[in-house]
Amino acid sequence: MDIVGWILSGLLIPIGLAIIPFIRKVYFSGPEITIEIISNGGESEPLGLSMKNDFSKGCIEGNTAINCFKVTWKFKLVLTNNSMVTAYYPKILFPEGQLRFSLIDKLNLLNPIKENDKIILNANFVIFEECKGVDRTHTKYSTPHFLDHGKSFLN
Repeated sequence: MDIVGWILSGLLIPIGLAIIPFIRKVYFSGPEITIEIISNGGESEPLGLSMKNDFSKGCIEGNTAINCFKVTWKFKLVLTNNSMVTAYYPKILFPEGQLRFSLIDKLNLLNPIKENDKIILNANFVIFEECKGVDRTHTKYSTPHFLDHGKSFLN
């Protein structure tokens, strides 16, 4: 009986030690949600002439005129639950003073994100600029300032 006891304890102790992190991860830690930002194009919309132009001559030359532009970048936010725990009542919180989208789809709090499931939200980031037409920001070749710095804004 002593040999059987030693064999059983020799098997149960390592198995028990291996199961503890699994149980802790599944039952005591929250879900792990990752957010992926995927560019979905954009547009630069002219809004008209700026008041910074010199109107004293009575006319403005089109090539040197300062215009107002509305620059919009479009994104898809892919929220993925990378854990074995369902995420109930999901929220996206942006810390004060950091990233703010101008428009973002509403995340349904009553729709849980199941394990290895994804939710896709559309978002827009808008800036207004005053510049010459040739100097305006093109959304195809540039990214908004929050993607240029490489900072973690989602914490």
